Amino acid sequence: MNKYLVSIAAVFFCIVFSYGQTQQIFWRSEAVNGEWFEANPCGEIGTSNSQWFYPHFGGNTSRNAPNCFGIYDLVFGNNHELIMNNSESFFNINRITFDGSNTNTRTLNGQGIDLRNEGINIPIIRNLSVGSHIINIPIALQNSPVEFNPVNGNLTFSNTIFNNGNFIDVFGNNGNILRLSGNVQGTGGIALKQNSIIEIAGAMTYTGGTAIEAGTLRIEAGGDLSNDTAVTISSSATFDLNDQSITVRSVSETASGNGGTVDLGSGTLTVAGGWSGELFQNTITGSGNIVKNGSGTWSLYGTNTYSGTTTINGGTLKLLNSSPNSDITIETGGTLIIEGSSEITVKSVNIQSGGLLQINGGQSLKITGDLINNGTVNLSLSLGGDLKVGGNFTQNGILTNNGRAVFFDGTGAQTVTGSSLPLSFDYVRVDKSGTTLSFAEDVVVTQVNGGVGYEQTNGIVTVAAGKSLTVQNGGNFDIVAGTFTLESNSTSYSSLIVNNVTNTGGSIQYNRYTNAIGSGTTGGNDLVAPPLGGQAFGAFATTNDGVLAASGDLRAFAPFNNGANPGAYQNYNVVTDAATALQAGQGYRAAAGATLLFTGDVTTGNLSVGITAPTGTFGEWNLIGNPYPSYIDIGAFLNHAASGTSNIDLMKNASGIYGYDGVATDGWDVITLANAGTRLMAPGQGFFVAADADESLEFTPAMRRTGSSDDFIPGRSAPLTYLKLKASNGQQSYKTDFYFNQNATTGFDAGYDARTWGNQSSGFILYSHLVTDNTGIPMALQALGMDDLNDVSIPLGINAASGSTLEFSILESQLPTNTQVYLEDLTNNTITSITNTSYSVNLNQPVSGTGRFFLRFTTGTLGIGDDTANSLNIYHDAAAQNIVIAGQLSANTQAYLYDLQGRAVSATALSAAQLDQRIDVSSLSSGVYVLSFDNGNTRISKKLMIR
Repeated sequence: MNKYLVSIAAVFFCIVFSYGQTQQIFWRSEAVNGEWFEANPCGEIGTSNSQWFYPHFGGNTSRNAPNCFGIYDLVFGNNHELIMNNSESFFNINRITFDGSNTNTRTLNGQGIDLRNEGINIPIIRNLSVGSHIINIPIALQNSPVEFNPVNGNLTFSNTIFNNGNFIDVFGNNGNILRLSGNVQGTGGIALKQNSIIEIAGAMTYTGGTAIEAGTLRIEAGGDLSNDTAVTISSSATFDLNDQSITVRSVSETASGNGGTVDLGSGTLTVAGGWSGELFQNTITGSGNIVKNGSGTWSLYGTNTYSGTTTINGGTLKLLNSSPNSDITIETGGTLIIEGSSEITVKSVNIQSGGLLQINGGQSLKITGDLINNGTVNLSLSLGGDLKVGGNFTQNGILTNNGRAVFFDGTGAQTVTGSSLPLSFDYVRVDKSGTTLSFAEDVVVTQVNGGVGYEQTNGIVTVAAGKSLTVQNGGNFDIVAGTFTLESNSTSYSSLIVNNVTNTGGSIQYNRYTNAIGSGTTGGNDLVAPPLGGQAFGAFATTNDGVLAASGDLRAFAPFNNGANPGAYQNYNVVTDAATALQAGQGYRAAAGATLLFTGDVTTGNLSVGITAPTGTFGEWNLIGNPYPSYIDIGAFLNHAASGTSNIDLMKNASGIYGYDGVATDGWDVITLANAGTRLMAPGQGFFVAADADESLEFTPAMRRTGSSDDFIPGRSAPLTYLKLKASNGQQSYKTDFYFNQNATTGFDAGYDARTWGNQSSGFILYSHLVTDNTGIPMALQALGMDDLNDVSIPLGINAASGSTLEFSILESQLPTNTQVYLEDLTNNTITSITNTSYSVNLNQPVSGTGRFFLRFTTGTLGIGDDTANSLNIYHDAAAQNIVIAGQLSANTQAYLYDLQGRAVSATALSAAQLDQRIDVSSLSSGVYVLSFDNGNTRISKKLMIR
């Protein structure tokens, strides 16, 4: 400390003078080295080793050197000793000036300095020269803001600056660079006041603000701002990330509507958040990214052209103008608000679970790319608030429409999909000619206010196979222009359920898959019904030319004429039938092996379809079909009663719906109340029903359903307790069905039991007879009670040639686990379990009708001789006027027939060697009789109705 000991007068003079004004001292061109202080720094200036001179006192008066107690303005006005060193500790300086004559780069190294306000002038470091100078010494800002000013040349600060709560104000209007490659620390900040460039090349830790009021603040490689600094940008100023990635507390303009530009380059700007209220920012450019973290609302109202991603991890990002090139992700806890008076465009939006997209009134959001919603989308109830999607829409979250529209207006292929099924909208609109939209999931338009629910003024819209579009609550389905197509494939069909349709210039189509002629093991042909009605056959045939099987002018498209005697399919002719309209509800046989394109009107209301029963073979059979472009509930159709009588009761007794499964030779897919359950009928599905009088069956909109199941080819498993039995002879196979439910009995159950198609019992066929009250009708489907699973024996009818091998097996079943199924062969005196295997027998004589084989259900184990009384199949054959006794008698037996007064009206000897024996009753009147069997050991009696 001795070097600082001076006379009391000198010290007093230095202190008074130093704090009263700035002493301007100059670097001497005669300096012997680059040291700031002399050997005797507080001695006389101007001695032989003096580095400085003080012109105010003539340059050699005894004054303190700069490392003493004074506050100085150090001036470098020459290019002498350009590498300088300060070996002393901090000393007070008010200003450092690089004068115009210091044209070469000067570097200041060494110990630090204190920049201090001496009471009149704020501290300044300025460069008046054209040289670029480097200040590589620590600087402490002691008692006021400071000015750094690269007036005519650049300045670099490469060491630590301690701001001690003070601001660094950067001036200069010549576009020169002030580079900060060290660290600025403290609670103060930086303000760029004029048109200079600040280069941030070091890691800043100061927590005060960063105010860019003019010029450009640029982040260099290795540069960073503190996560706690709040950046403000004035009009015409630029915050240039220069391809770097940084995190700051906030970015906003200095005043409302006075925001400048953020240039991201390829970098990422992360706004850490943590403030309350709302901050604004104008234009953002570049190819980089934006990340919004923490709390607070950040509003962007400039025309943002940046093309990188936008990620909202927390708080709210509000868009008041477009960001057309950015893919936006809203993470859990993040919110994106669309607000303003004009349409806002973004590239894509991905909303994660817990994220929110809010579209406020008076504003529409246009997404040119994809929208993925795993969170929540809210559309405003007030005017505006619409959503426009140009790419794919994946809806896995919540969409609150509030009556607003979702527009699909892309210029290419778009898909609507998701897991929040059905996908729900209030109002859907398709406008653009280039739009190709596919509904890949079930879509419901709920239009709570009525009016238009779905509107298409252009474009191509499809509903994928197995998916649906439903417009609820009386909403209109309007097609002004464009094409709306429902798709299907061999296993699945799409649905359209609407109540009000307006088609003023568009086209509604259904691509209905149809089986081919002779398509391998599935046989050939199909039964279809127009899912859209009213199209002329000529136009239909032209549209499907090359798809619909043809022979000359005939096409494989035929209604069934049940009045032809015998009833027959009659293929349409493209010439004579060209003007014939394809009617909804009418069935047709068709063959294509591909989709047939139907165009026409959507049936939306009740539709009555007439059925007739003209005299002749197959006269009772009517080919009709589902008239709606949607699935229908088969049970609802069978039970529907338009005038007090259900559809199933209007059909011929012991019949139901007969669906063609691709091979008529192995049995039809017969549906009654026994197996309808929740089964659906596909759109455009044709089927047969039998009539015994002229009636009208009614279809209603209440029957419509959405679904994805197959048609009758190959059919689907029934949802009830059932068994499907198959018999095959090595070349052919046939099936017959048994269903068990609480509403059925062992006798005839109207609406549940169904005969074979055409009452067929000849040729290779498998059928059953009723267990009780048997009238000899060959049953394709027999319903029984649930208790009959415990012990029932069902007569089987089959025709097979001698020398063939006959095999019985279970085709499908859904039975209680303790139920056992047996096949009883009376000729071979065997009872074989077929629960998990099959029964085969080589026939040494032909088999025809019932009597030899019985199907038995039990919960126990059967043996030979069990319940032999149930092995007789006894019924009245009304057509032949015979009583048929089919089955194995244990001995020769006498059969007696009594009327109800107990009078014997017939006696017939029956042989134990015959399986099928008959009693002629042609002379007897109709009524109830008792048939009694007596073999000398056993007497069996049975009531019979003779009609």
